[in-house]
Amino acid sequence: MAFYFFLYWHFFVMVMLVMLLSGLTAAFFPRVHILKIAAASAISGILYAVIYDVIELSFYPAVMNIVFSLLSTGIIKYNHFLRKTAEEIEAKDR
Repeated sequence: MAFYFFLYWHFFVMVMLVMLLSGLTAAFFPRVHILKIAAASAISGILYAVIYDVIELSFYPAVMNIVFSLLSTGIIKYNHFLRKTAEEIEAKDR
């Protein structure tokens, strides 16, 4: 059952939506802490397991959502950091 669980197309759609939403949240609301975004992603993974009636496997979608959410959020936060650093270097050169 666990192997077929990851083959469902809606699992991959959920992961893509989590990446998209966590990335957009980090981009448009940069003051939101990264752990809050990861916790919301984990909750969505647990809700996925509850909706599809595989409560005993709820650990796996929660972890997958956390990993992909941290990946997309980390890329956005790194982009913010690079932009701020470039502005500081540019202001220092003037």
